[in-house]
Amino acid sequence: MTREAGIAMIRVAVVALATVAGGAAHAGCKINLTLKNTGRGAVDVWARDTAQGSSAVKSRNGLWSALGLPGAYPHGRAKIAAGGQARTLLHATFSCGAKRRYRIIYECADGTQRTQYFPAVDKWTTQQDYTMSIDRCR
Repeated sequence: MTREAGIAMIRVAVVALATVAGGAAHAGCKINLTLKNTGRGAVDVWARDTAQGSSAVKSRNGLWSALGLPGAYPHGRAKIAAGGQARTLLHATFSCGAKRRYRIIYECADGTQRTQYFPAVDKWTTQQDYTMSIDRCR
């Protein structure tokens, strides 16, 4: 095999792999996520465009991925009044059967930062329509 033929085969393999990977990303799952503030005061949910130090979702054996919340950008926080809620539609890259965990980082009116995991810090869910109560602000 000539060098040129080898390079052409590698290019075909890369294009085929990119096509398969792109197809898998489109075969994901839509998840309706609602954050409901059941506490006594308003909260600022941290929703930056990176997962580090922000509210995020993680698939089992995967990495944390930032949650997009309406009204959070460009300052990176979404305010939810007491009794209020914020909704977002996630376009997850894995199937609807993938196990996921949510991490919500928020700040109470008194400046206290809290982190809540849903369904729990050591549990997973496959629910596609999920409401999480934020209730640790006094």
